[in-house]
Amino acid sequence: MVRYSPVNCHLRRSAVRTLEEHLAVTSDSIPDKVDGNSSNSFLNVYNIVPRGVTHYNGRLFITVPRTAPGIPSTLNYVPDDLPIGSSPALRPYPDLKTNELHLEHRADENRIVSVFRTRVDDCGRLWFVDTGHIQETGQPMKQIQQPSVWVIDLNTDKVVRRFEIPTSVSEIGRGKISLKVDVDKSNCDRAFAYIPDLFQQRLYVYSLESNRMWTFTHPYLDYELELTKYNVTGFQFQWKDAVFSITLGRRGADGYRQAYFHPMASNSEFAVSTKVLQNETASTNIDFHLSDFVVRNRPPYGRHIFYVTTLRLVASQVGLHTLPTVFGVFISS
Repeated sequence: MVRYSPVNCHLRRSAVRTLEEHLAVTSDSIPDKVDGNSSNSFLNVYNIVPRGVTHYNGRLFITVPRTAPGIPSTLNYVPDDLPIGSSPALRPYPDLKTNELHLEHRADENRIVSVFRTRVDDCGRLWFVDTGHIQETGQPMKQIQQPSVWVIDLNTDKVVRRFEIPTSVSEIGRGKISLKVDVDKSNCDRAFAYIPDLFQQRLYVYSLESNRMWTFTHPYLDYELELTKYNVTGFQFQWKDAVFSITLGRRGADGYRQAYFHPMASNSEFAVSTKVLQNETASTNIDFHLSDFVVRNRPPYGRHIFYVTTLRLVASQVGLHTLPTVFGVFISS
């Protein structure tokens, strides 16, 4: 079913049996004969750690970033009609070849290297950032190729756009783990993706229509140094993570929305109109847009937010090691 390399021979037989019976990949997804030119010649079940899930039209799209060796596919899906209690096999999306890496880790614009989060827009398209970056245990971080924005039509499972982020914008994929898509289904071509960069303290805006990307910098995008230290049930660590998450409020009469964002290491919530973000000229003049970024309220210990259909922000309180909590006081028109 799955070919294992000698590198992975330390796996217990019980772990391999569990893999064959329950998880990882199906035989028609990862064939017994793996491409000799591919680095996906073995699978390490312990390193298959899902990081993001997006649901759309009968499928759950699951990401497994390549932060360790033995990950044959970074973007996968499973059907959502499986029996309760079942453990479905991950199926590479849109196919195995697109997820395979070359043996020598050379760049290939037709391959997906590593994905953390995905989003589905109102036009039935799957969006994500391929960081182009891998990190394997005991090895230095490696940027295989330029990070890129991908858009896939979920009705045809065909790639409709791959935008390679120019080196003039950013040369590294580290820190680009998520994005938020802004589009009205009455005009699917006029779509924007807002991409936070927690490592370089920036916010990127990509226009599907113009196929261009620009960058916003602002003090509110940076972390607060005194809040970079965490203690979760006695485990202490430090995260110098800047702008981490972005979400959108309801569309106003002018056609624009409020974009809410925050650094991971911060106790503040911020907002800016998408009218400003969609203005490429504004991004080049900090004096023009500096005052357009405003501070909003935020609950203590909040560390990550999600947008839900009830127009509330959900804060996952990392410092308290708790389940996400809904706060209804943030969203306004």
